[in-house]
Amino acid sequence: MRSTDADKAKLTHSFKKLVEANQNQDFTLEAKLDAEFHMVIAEASHNVVLLHTLRSLHAVLAKSISINLKNLFEKKATRNLVMEQHHNLYQAIINGDAEGARSAAHSHLVFVEDNLLRICQEETRIERSLRRAENRNRDNES
Repeated sequence: MRSTDADKAKLTHSFKKLVEANQNQDFTLEAKLDAEFHMVIAEASHNVVLLHTLRSLHAVLAKSISINLKNLFEKKATRNLVMEQHHNLYQAIINGDAEGARSAAHSHLVFVEDNLLRICQEETRIERSLRRAENRNRDNES
């Protein structure tokens, strides 16, 4: 809603670099550019509180994005889904569609959260299964 032409140009540049890293499947660069993309969005919002908060948490945000993407990208389809979500967010901002941007950001966050929860649940199921197998092996040895 508040983004200027200069903000949109910077966002376009950031998004194009992110798309290129995604297409090249350069994970390290993609994670770095993903964090930068979100920072550029915060800058374009001209929301001083949001910007200061994200800048102070940038290192944490970048590490979190890297870890989350590593987990998400274990399933190949998610790489394209995440990029599609970034595209939707980018397009809404470029179009000056504040509600569309809000909705795209929300959908992106829900997607990431839901998928990370599923990954965590799967890891828990595997750990329980391994413990049961270990217990059976100990019982059989006794």
